[in-house]
Amino acid sequence: MSPHISVLPYLHGKAPFSLELRKILWAKKYDCLAFAFPRRFQSEIHLIIEKMPALYALVARTEEESFAYIPADPSDALIEGVRQAIQRRIPYIFLEDDTQIYYKELLTLPDPHLVTHLGIEKYYQVCRPYLADVKQENATRFRAKLCLEELLKLQEKYQNILFLTDLPVQVILDLLPGNLEEKLSALQDAHYAPEERWEDTGPLSHHIFPVNPEHAYFALGELPFYSAQLEKERLDPLASLPSYTELIKKLFTATRDQHMDNPREEYSVTRLQIALQYLRNLCITDNRLTPDLYTIITAAKGVFGAYYARMIFEAARYYPFFELEEAALLNVGVDFVQSPYDSDPVKAVNLLYEDPREWRPLPIHPEPESIQKHRYRYEWDPKGMCSHIQEDLYIESFNKQVRQRTKLKQVENQSRSEKFSTSLKDGIDVRETLRNWHTGSLYVKELPPVPHPVDSVIVLFDTRHDERYPFRTTWYAEHAEESTLTFYATDPLDKLIGPGIARCEYGGFSLLYPPRPIPDVFEHYQNREHKLSLAELLVMGACQTSDEKVITVVSPKPPGYGMQAIAWRWRKKLFWMPLNSYSQETIRKLRRVHILNGKKVRSWASRFIDND
Repeated sequence: MSPHISVLPYLHGKAPFSLELRKILWAKKYDCLAFAFPRRFQSEIHLIIEKMPALYALVARTEEESFAYIPADPSDALIEGVRQAIQRRIPYIFLEDDTQIYYKELLTLPDPHLVTHLGIEKYYQVCRPYLADVKQENATRFRAKLCLEELLKLQEKYQNILFLTDLPVQVILDLLPGNLEEKLSALQDAHYAPEERWEDTGPLSHHIFPVNPEHAYFALGELPFYSAQLEKERLDPLASLPSYTELIKKLFTATRDQHMDNPREEYSVTRLQIALQYLRNLCITDNRLTPDLYTIITAAKGVFGAYYARMIFEAARYYPFFELEEAALLNVGVDFVQSPYDSDPVKAVNLLYEDPREWRPLPIHPEPESIQKHRYRYEWDPKGMCSHIQEDLYIESFNKQVRQRTKLKQVENQSRSEKFSTSLKDGIDVRETLRNWHTGSLYVKELPPVPHPVDSVIVLFDTRHDERYPFRTTWYAEHAEESTLTFYATDPLDKLIGPGIARCEYGGFSLLYPPRPIPDVFEHYQNREHKLSLAELLVMGACQTSDEKVITVVSPKPPGYGMQAIAWRWRKKLFWMPLNSYSQETIRKLRRVHILNGKKVRSWASRFIDND
């Protein structure tokens, strides 16, 4: 703007501008920082910054109504500028009056994270066409006039000033020709006179409150998870500036590692990569470069289901720095606050937020609160448990498919090819004939007799951590089209998701079809001297109750020596089918099971399970 004044235009609440400000202050030395912000809040903002990284907010109010609040947002360039000025002992000055409190322009601009790749200057040129409608606002012209008046005074005292302003004010200043004096004379007619003034509505009071941790998402411009990572980076002098895309990946992996029981098995790197690709495609569809919270949750739910999406939702809006002992918390929402002194929410504006928000439905149920979980556990009847019908249909369909596939595999494994001599036998082996085409020989195939039927299928997900699966039982079929199910699973009472609805995971199960009454193998062998693993007990039970010679085992690895010895003792043959021959989504649906506390629960179970 002049030999003594450099300008950094920014958007409130966007981290790329605060990170760019850090780079500028490291690259060049300034003797004063000037901010296009109401000077009334200068001393109070200093107080909330001293309490960082805890999230506090300054609420400016009159006797009748709250008007504005200013959170200590680590992603905001204003907060970062004041923090840097305090740390570097640089004088800083706020230049405006209270106009911005009455006039708050929300802007829809290109993704601010373009700044990371393009730089401030190029991003500013990209934004200028979008700001064409804003530049004519009289309130914005009046704010530019106030800033120019103060900057003219400051350059007489300081030689190197950095002026931080939001984009609309900067557009006004750039459109005006000439030096600072000429620009100011062009704005002399600018005025702004709202119907009410703070002085007319009563004495102004400032209060500082810690923000409710549950409402950090509404107070901060970036995701609370991202803002927390910025604060952690400040505490580590050797850390590099965090990349937004890398932090989104970290959000997915950290949620997986902290909240999931078997993260490496169910939430593999391959599935995480699919989720991130889906997230990228959603961003392109929405004409965005970086995802918002709604897009992140949509991608997580689409790949991993509603339970993982709910964990992502909680992790993304969690801000870890808050006061544990503070009881007087400030509740924050969209365009309103509720202080400890207010019985009802009052309308207010966040002065450090410029991006318009929109409400969109999020089709996931929240996790039950602790009081609800205790009530569900207290009302649970251990004598009345049954399965969810939709899961029964899915597991029976899988059982039928495995048995049919076993018959086909037996035929493929036992068939043999030979040169044609006198008989075509079971037909020409086209593959072998083409392989030996150069010899001119014709090959025929001989199929084995009718393959052994299969009535028992064992599916093993985890054979090494028996201590994880205390729930071991046998469920008998409710009708002729259902198998007898023997399984071991995690404790259902650990995860109660609704009234009479528990979620657990199979470690393994066996299916017997056609169904018939069988003894509970876990209860029968629980006092055995030579203890068998849970997987071996399933094999033992299947060998005892199966009427057929072949038993199919679907597992990550081939049956070990112990299982083979049990099968040999009962004159059975274990036919192995790799678990990874099925998709990850199929395995996920098979392994997760919901247990209902009585058949009456089936009438409302879908409302909770479909969103789980």
